[in-house]
Amino acid sequence: MELKRLGQTGLIVSRLSFGTGPLESLKPKAGGELLVKAFDLGINLWDSSSDYGTYPHMRWALKHLPREQV
Repeated sequence: MELKRLGQTGLIVSRLSFGTGPLESLKPKAGGELLVKAFDLGINLWDSSSDYGTYPHMRWALKHLPREQV
């Protein structure tokens, strides 16, 4: 996965992001497992919003990943 610096933030992120909106129809563990799989494939940028209702999914994934790398 190609990585790029995100503006002047100093963050290094994957060019491809994972939009969490579609996860709202899944249980948090199932959605979290998809986020972990995406991370394993090199995607370290997640698009999220409180409107999506997917914070529980992200919380599950972050418990299983090195948080500073997401």
